[in-house]
Amino acid sequence: MFVLWFCFAYFIDTSTTIFNIPLWFFLSGILFPSIIFFWFVFLF
Repeated sequence: MFVLWFCFAYFIDTSTTIFNIPLWFFLSGILFPSIIFFWFVFLF
């Protein structure tokens, strides 16, 4: 699951560089929810 999520995040990161999407969109849309998700899973 973690590997799939990492590949998905890497794909989004490369697409942001290709399509010149702002970095805050990537951070707020993918990275921040993933940190909360894994933090919630590992704690509870």
